[in-house]
Amino acid sequence: MNSFLRFSALIFLVNIWVVSNAQSYILNEDFSSASGTTPPTAWSNNTITGTASDLWRFDNPGSRTIGFPIIGTFAIFDSENYSSNSGAESAELVSKTLDCSGTNNVLLYFDHYFAGSNGPSGTLQVFDGTNWNVAATYTDSTNGVESKLVNISQWAATVSNAKIKFVWSGNQNNFWAVDNIQVYAPLALDASISAIDNPVMPFAAGKSKY
Repeated sequence: MNSFLRFSALIFLVNIWVVSNAQSYILNEDFSSASGTTPPTAWSNNTITGTASDLWRFDNPGSRTIGFPIIGTFAIFDSENYSSNSGAESAELVSKTLDCSGTNNVLLYFDHYFAGSNGPSGTLQVFDGTNWNVAATYTDSTNGVESKLVNISQWAATVSNAKIKFVWSGNQNNFWAVDNIQVYAPLALDASISAIDNPVMPFAAGKSKY
């Protein structure tokens, strides 16, 4: 391999290292370990109002066609398919404890499909170590699957026992599907390349080799 190819390969590897180390994941959940109404380890699935069966499900009981990238096992509250007691229902899906104590910046990413006609709502809430705070509320139907990126720094940054939760509220209408939840801390780059001593460029800068 000549010097120019070695130089190009080095630059490529440096770029890969920078990208892969540009963020630190605190949570990465795709619900692959969940089943029925049983959430992943250390998560909780609770009925707030309604009957005991008014819970988030992980087996898509209504056989909803959601769409990529919500595939395989995902979380869904399908009000039309299993909450038919003619009364309002509300249920929460709560994450495990998140240690965000080492960062001042915390971002939440997730994919969701919200079918929101006829009055249901979905809220995203963040626990700041003492209180739950509403970070976002969804009432309008999405146009298929949408990806969301929410800055939750004001509640979760520097908190050692932060949590997030998704709360469905409705009355026998529509559904909310959620998947691919990531909580991460974007890292400020504390070093950069100021010079590369070796390998040397095979020709002087600004001049053609030929």
